[in-house]
Amino acid sequence: MKHRVLIIGLGKIALGFDLGNNENETFSHTKAFMKHPAFELLGGVDQSEERRKEFTDYSQANAFSTIDEAYEAYPSADVISICTPTQLRLSIFLDVLKFNPKLVIIEKPLASSATEAKEILAVAEKHGIKLYVNYMRRVEPCFTEIRTRLTHEKISKIIVHYTNGLFTNASHFINLMLFYFGRPDSISVISREKTENDYAADFVLKYKHFNVFFIAHHKIGHSLGELDIICDDERYDIYDWGFQAKFFKATEDPLFPDLKTLTESDEIKTPRMDIYMEHVTDHIEKMLTLNYTFDDVNDAIATTEICEYVKNAALSV
Repeated sequence: MKHRVLIIGLGKIALGFDLGNNENETFSHTKAFMKHPAFELLGGVDQSEERRKEFTDYSQANAFSTIDEAYEAYPSADVISICTPTQLRLSIFLDVLKFNPKLVIIEKPLASSATEAKEILAVAEKHGIKLYVNYMRRVEPCFTEIRTRLTHEKISKIIVHYTNGLFTNASHFINLMLFYFGRPDSISVISREKTENDYAADFVLKYKHFNVFFIAHHKIGHSLGELDIICDDERYDIYDWGFQAKFFKATEDPLFPDLKTLTESDEIKTPRMDIYMEHVTDHIEKMLTLNYTFDDVNDAIATTEICEYVKNAALSV
């Protein structure tokens, strides 16, 4: 029997990113659930008539203007996918409890504040609902393989370059660092500038053996998302938000035998961020059928807490 899915909010991550795209790419919830044999897409909910039409034309599934309308048609659903604006996450989550879902996917960030995020978690635990927060790099095979290879003591430094805000984009890399290394021992905020809808901040996550430097670029004319992990004998250079990556190993320098140089290696598989939502639905299916556990919710809360700290903390001298 297939798991029945309802999508709340039909914007870009729900469908728009896949409208007109290559059939071999999967960026949206709608396309990913349609392609996965373990799921049946019941329908979607959005106030916008235009988005509802796009959804029905693309998926041939029903679209509703309100959650109540969807509930009248489908009084139960196994999976609810919440793709609404962040400020609506808590209220929408409380509203979809009537579907008695087994699992709820919530786009990142989990909520508009750590307090609201903790409330969502508490309610989910009370009702026996599994939660998955869509920091998709945590289930992408290349990124998970890097996690297994990293030895904390052998890391020299990690540098993150990002644009488009602390909460919007730096949060992806903060969450990845929590996935790789757990919570930092301390945080130093070097600089911070208010942007239109977010903050551009330079800050450091400090761990026992190394530091992670976050560098914001606010007034440049292009998007930038890069992660550079420099180790004793290896380097992981991840750029274009993880769509591209190069991996290097230290080898003997052909000109200077007493020294070592970095040589590009193909030991690690190339990231497939062009199908990241397929990795997500594969993982969701495991959570449902194999009782596969994935404790990402506490890290999602910690991600928001760190962003809030960077937003409010005194600058380091």
